[in-house]
Amino acid sequence: MAQNPPTHIAELTSRLHACRTALQHSVGEVEDRINVPRRIRDEIASNPLKWAAIGAGAGLAVLKLLPLALRLTRKTWAGALVSPLVQTAATIALPLVMESAQRFMQSRTAQTTPPYRTLPPDIP
Repeated sequence: MAQNPPTHIAELTSRLHACRTALQHSVGEVEDRINVPRRIRDEIASNPLKWAAIGAGAGLAVLKLLPLALRLTRKTWAGALVSPLVQTAATIALPLVMESAQRFMQSRTAQTTPPYRTLPPDIP
């Protein structure tokens, strides 16, 4: 027996709506996993002090290890010349890097349009 066409269309429309909703959720989950810059931005926004401390610690480690990596110790004249220059450059550069990173993060969070395409609206 043939189904009544209006109920058949209504059934297909409801199934289409359910499939579209499930697909939107699946696409959202995949996007959350793939969008690493947004995940990093969200993590930094949720714990800024932690990431500032990690950045400062990494900067200090590089500051101390750079002369060793370049084999420039204070025992040589080159080490005595370069080590204070590296320390001064790092001291000057750290606030500039932090400021530029802060401006970058503010400009990225100020964007209101989503960087991804959305699915078309439901068919009436």
